Amino acid sequence: MSCRSWCAFAVGSAVTLGLAAPASATVARKTADAAQWAASFCGALTDYQSAAQDAKSAVQDVLDNGVADGSAAKQARTTIADDLKTTSSAATKAAKEIAAAGDPDVANGKKIESSVVSAMKTVASVFASARSTALGLPTGSPSQFRSRVDALRKSVDKGLAKVRTTFNDLGTLDEKGELDAALTNESSCSGITGSSG
Repeated sequence: MSCRSWCAFAVGSAVTLGLAAPASATVARKTADAAQWAASFCGALTDYQSAAQDAKSAVQDVLDNGVADGSAAKQARTTIADDLKTTSSAATKAAKEIAAAGDPDVANGKKIESSVVSAMKTVASVFASARSTALGLPTGSPSQFRSRVDALRKSVDKGLAKVRTTFNDLGTLDEKGELDAALTNESSCSGITGSSG
């Protein structure tokens, strides 16, 4: 599995910059060997991945089945907004946990870690913004509701496009493929690295 694929899964199942303060010259940054970092990375993404899948399912249910009436639209709106809030919170938590893991002890480890943390903070922001939009979805007309949910989905996809690019570009930073190998061999990654949007 290439870094392009292992990194892309972090945002692929769903529907800002530098969490940690920059280290000063007198404060050593925490580092972790590639295997430890991979375990921390995948562990940190477990809750996010689950929440993102729930949000995706709630949106897809409306797109596939519509809603019967205004009452059902209100319930679907609440479910979608709640799922988006949970996803945003889980992405924020993942960013914090990845930052706490430190830099992977590989070439460009500091840049990889800061890029991943930044990307996850952007993911959190995208889902927080989507939640705000979801709370205002009109519920009077089932067809209009469905159309606006589709527009919401497209907005989230657009917001995550740059994040996908960031994750995909990490493959060039993992010069020796050490993180790729560690992620491939880490059992906690098996349930999430195969995900795609």
